[in-house]
Amino acid sequence: MAAWQVEQYSEVGDHLGQISEKRGKKEEALHWYALADGGVRPVPEARANLTRLAGSDKVELRLSKAKEELIESRTVKIGPLLKDEKKELQAEFFVVLVPGAAGKAKVAGVKFIRGSEKLRPLAAAVQSATYRLSFPDETTTKIIRRGILFCEPTNEGCRFILLSVEAVTSVD
Repeated sequence: MAAWQVEQYSEVGDHLGQISEKRGKKEEALHWYALADGGVRPVPEARANLTRLAGSDKVELRLSKAKEELIESRTVKIGPLLKDEKKELQAEFFVVLVPGAAGKAKVAGVKFIRGSEKLRPLAAAVQSATYRLSFPDETTTKIIRRGILFCEPTNEGCRFILLSVEAVTSVD
C-alpha cells in the first residue's frame, strides 16, 4: 500500500486490483484497476482488467472518478493564507518526508525552488501540513517530493499538490 501512496505506478495498482479480485472483492478490484489506468506509466492490463470486470459501457465513468481521486490523493489542503491577494499565485517546493508516529509521514524539511516570492514564507505552512502518505515501518527513510503550492483568492485558499516521484530528477 505504501508503494502505491508514494509512487502511484500503474503496475502496483494493477497488482492490488488482482489481489482484490482473487479475494472476491469485485468493487475494490474495479477501483484499483481504474486508479491503475490513471497511474504513472500506465500498463495496458489495468484497462483490460477494468473492462473485463466492469463491462465496456461503465469504464469511462470509473476512469473519470479515478482521475479525480488520484489528484485529490496528492493534494494537501493548507487553507486561506493570503487574504489580501487578488490573483492566483504559485510556487514550487521540495519536501523531505520521513516516518513519523504510527508510520504516518511527517515533513523533515522544505525548500523553496521557484515561483512567487510572496509564497516563499509559506514554507512553514507546507511543512506543518498533514500528508496522506504512510511508511511501512520506522526504518530511517527519506522521500524527497516536489510539489506546487497554489494559492487562490477564494475561500479554498492554498493547496499543495505533490508531483509524481518521477518529477524529482535533481534536488537543485
